[in-house]
Amino acid sequence: MTGRTAAAEIAQGVHRVALAGCNVYLVRSGDGWVLVDAAWPGQAARIRRAAESVYGARARPSAIVLTHLHPDHQGSALALSRCWDLPVHAHADELPMADVAYDPRYADPIGDWLEPLVLRAQRHPWGSRREPGLRAVLLPFAAAVPGLPDWTAVPVPGHTVGSVALFRPADRALLTGDAVLTVDIAAPWRNLSRAPRLAGPPWVSTWNPRRALASARALAALDPGVLGPGHGREWTGEGTAAALRGLADRLERKPRWARDPGPGKAPQPRRTYRSLVVGERGGPEVLRPAQNLLRAPGRAEVRVRVLASLVCGPDVQARRGYGPFPPRLPFVPGYAVVGEVDAVGAGVRDVRVGQRVGALTIVGGYAEYVYLASRQPFPVPASVDPGAAAVVALNYLVAYQVLHRSARARAGQTVLITGAGGGIGTAFLQLGRLAGLTMYGVDTAAKHSLIGEYGAVPIDHRTQDVVAVIRRAVPLGLDAVFDGVGGDYLARGLSMLRPGGTLVAYGNPGSRRGLLRLLAITLAVNARPHGKRMKVYGTTASRHQAALEDWAALYRLLEDGRIEPVLAERLPLLDAARGNSMLEAGSVTGTVVLATPEPLADRGTAVGERESSGTAARRRS
Repeated sequence: MTGRTAAAEIAQGVHRVALAGCNVYLVRSGDGWVLVDAAWPGQAARIRRAAESVYGARARPSAIVLTHLHPDHQGSALALSRCWDLPVHAHADELPMADVAYDPRYADPIGDWLEPLVLRAQRHPWGSRREPGLRAVLLPFAAAVPGLPDWTAVPVPGHTVGSVALFRPADRALLTGDAVLTVDIAAPWRNLSRAPRLAGPPWVSTWNPRRALASARALAALDPGVLGPGHGREWTGEGTAAALRGLADRLERKPRWARDPGPGKAPQPRRTYRSLVVGERGGPEVLRPAQNLLRAPGRAEVRVRVLASLVCGPDVQARRGYGPFPPRLPFVPGYAVVGEVDAVGAGVRDVRVGQRVGALTIVGGYAEYVYLASRQPFPVPASVDPGAAAVVALNYLVAYQVLHRSARARAGQTVLITGAGGGIGTAFLQLGRLAGLTMYGVDTAAKHSLIGEYGAVPIDHRTQDVVAVIRRAVPLGLDAVFDGVGGDYLARGLSMLRPGGTLVAYGNPGSRRGLLRLLAITLAVNARPHGKRMKVYGTTASRHQAALEDWAALYRLLEDGRIEPVLAERLPLLDAARGNSMLEAGSVTGTVVLATPEPLADRGTAVGERESSGTAARRRS
């Protein structure tokens, strides 16, 4: 370990690491530790080595916390986030600064052109103030510091809009970021003096000097015992508070620091929107609200104001980290949405502002706005309820394509549906009835009444032997089995098929090993001559043109009242955790829909209305 990446302990459990003129801090709390700031780009390996020198091989923090988003403090944050599979935390007021384009809140024009020049001189590829990919991994915090329950965040706006210092009351340790330094970056010749003194943030990149001055006085009021700056060595001793007050007095005597930005440089209001972010794997409680900057769509992008999104099984799998390819943290769940086009990019020709559209987002749907590639949205009739339309976008598409494209079901055939009382299961029941199928539906007894309403024979997998029931009722075997459960249902489903019958597995496997196992079983079954057939269905593998044709057919059925999605609950967006809990508990009959941003017009089928409206739909069919 060279001295250049050595970690010096400046307070109990607080190590300072100096890298390319910047400080990062390794802060222990309880059994874990947190990285505070991330230096310039290209320093990730040195930060990891410094951490391993303190905490041992393969040391991994519980959080990455940034005092602000200037490039010399967040430069290596994205690389470390990807290495450690962790989100990055910044104060909520600082998040708009994560945009790649310069933000007008950074008032000083010198900083606007100087910092990109510094980055380019250091040969950093992005050459702008913000790392382009950082916004995707950023999560907001306020007073409570992630991973540091014994520290508090102290807002110190001035250098940037959302700068924070971190303070530990127990020993009055203070990490100031760039709010206060122990070197004078703007006047480096002053550092030649042997008499140490504190300095303010570099004025060339400071947003509001007057507020920076006020922040220095606020830090003095904390009476810190040790001060860890963003640049320079630590400052210790009982005279720290007096030195901070002296700094504020010096700055106040300088006209540059006493001024406010002029009217043209004041922060401009920025439109934001809400989303729910998963920052760690776990239960519904890990869904956290976040504010996001509402940016203009890119040249080939469409911005959609979300009216409704689904709560579905893939959302739960993604949140818990299951599935063959779970999304990287942090991410916004939400597999399918329906909304109105709010803005389009300059290169978009086939989508117009104000148009009602749907989309399979895979992730991103738990939000008030989504950004889509221009080819991604499909038309949705404006006359149908957005909640019902969102259910059709995913659940009915799956059921329709499994029935008519994978199994090629024909009138008079006999089929078995697993999970028949769920969102996709009820879609199978309605579409299967329209297709003239004889249906058996497997689910809990609480959902048997609904299954029977659609003309299917209910089977309780908890109290009945499904295979024995089918063999007694259909001695020659089933024509098709539609399975979204997986596991031992695959073997049992295959055993219930007649020769030449088809099993279609449409559930997402819980792991890559599960996917390989499913594909191996499929190959083995289909290799047997004159035997049974097995197919694997997934929306992501569906041909786009075929999906467009099927959505069009399904929305015609919805407009005609021949299908009517069963909506178990309509919840506000911010109640998504409750919807996820209901789904995981197995208590949902039909589908949970999130309404965004206001409650949707109540034109779909609610569970309480099932008997009257469902009966009407069946009469129309």
